[in-house]
Formats: sequence, structure tokens, C-alpha cells
Amino acid sequence: MGFSLSVLSAAIGVAQFLDRIVALQWIFAFVTMAVLFIMTVVVAVPAWQGREVTWWRARETDAERAPLLNE
Repeated sequence: MGFSLSVLSAAIGVAQFLDRIVALQWIFAFVTMAVLFIMTVVVAVPAWQGREVTWWRARETDAERAPLLNE
């Protein structure tokens, strides 16, 4: 979905650039495309490699049960 949206945003940017060079809409379309593409790669590459991405999740610790487990 992210790759498709970035391609669609790129197509919109090219169409707007060919229509009016002075207008700023094409710049925003290309910036949106770049952000979508980069974020999709950041999320998709670890999933394709079968890795679990843990750097944005909080570590799950159960502080209430820890004394009961003798840890």
C-alpha cells in the first residue's frame, strides 16, 4: 500500500510539474512521495527478512509479578 501510494504521489507530482512549473503543488507531491517511500521501506524491509522490529516498541516488563517470580 505504501509503495503504491508513493508511486501515485510521484505521478501526481509529475503531472503538476508539467502543467505549471511555478506552482508549489508538485514540490509537496514529491516530498509526500519521499516520506511515504522511506517509511514504507523502514517498515517493510525487516518484515521481508523475517525480523521483529523492537526498537520502537517499549520493553514489556510486568513489575507487579516480578517479585512473585523470584527474579
